[in-house]
Amino acid sequence: MERVRTEDAASTDKPKPLPMPAPTASERSKEVVFDEQSGRTIVRTFDVDTGDVVAQMPTEAYLRLAQVMTAAIQAEESGTSSADIVA
Repeated sequence: MERVRTEDAASTDKPKPLPMPAPTASERSKEVVFDEQSGRTIVRTFDVDTGDVVAQMPTEAYLRLAQVMTAAIQAEESGTSSADIVA
């Protein structure tokens, strides 16, 4: 009699999920905006059904980093402590 490990038996009982198909162009919408505060062009991709942003270039994290770095450079040029900026 052959023994089967429990984890092997359990993994064969469950069907593997099928990969989700990539959304078609009709299921997504793009928006291109110029952000005056950062001076950058931002491209966002939305899910048409939910209205959720599914992608953004540049990312929010990048925009925040660029803002902090710009403020630090301006502070250094004006003689202000960069510690006062990061709060």
